[in-house]
Amino acid sequence: METWVQNQEKKMSFLDFLSDSAFKRREIQKTIKLLQMDYLTTLRISSNLSVHAKWIPYPFLQERVRKISESLRKQSELLREQIIKLGGELPPLSSEQTSLSDHRQNVKKLVQELENTSKLYETYAHQRNIVEQNESSHLLSILLDNTKKIKEELTDIVMRLS
Repeated sequence: METWVQNQEKKMSFLDFLSDSAFKRREIQKTIKLLQMDYLTTLRISSNLSVHAKWIPYPFLQERVRKISESLRKQSELLREQIIKLGGELPPLSSEQTSLSDHRQNVKKLVQELENTSKLYETYAHQRNIVEQNESSHLLSILLDNTKKIKEELTDIVMRLS
């Protein structure tokens, strides 16, 4: 026969379970929202860099920008997989597209993408500290390292074109 104390402990443990479960669901939803924003940002930067590569006058720099664009596209695939794995839906894609103009404007747009990549790097760093889940945190660490390399590469390209 259970004592009153044992009965209360069971009730408390069930309430703890419910509140812990609700907390975990909120954390997962928060993580999904962060990853969805990262997914859209990464895809947009990748798409814009693909367009920027077309106007670069030096083939070796064009190729470097294309590789960066492809690397960011692969990052977006990792984000997509994690969003789905966590039970989230993919956000709708924007149809916003970068257009080509004169060289000076294109360099400015490339600098803007460098700034966007720097912001993305800072976002990954911040999110890695927020996200509790091991898989998502590990993914953000990988993306952080990759984005750091991309940022350095874009900085070098912008300096060569300026």
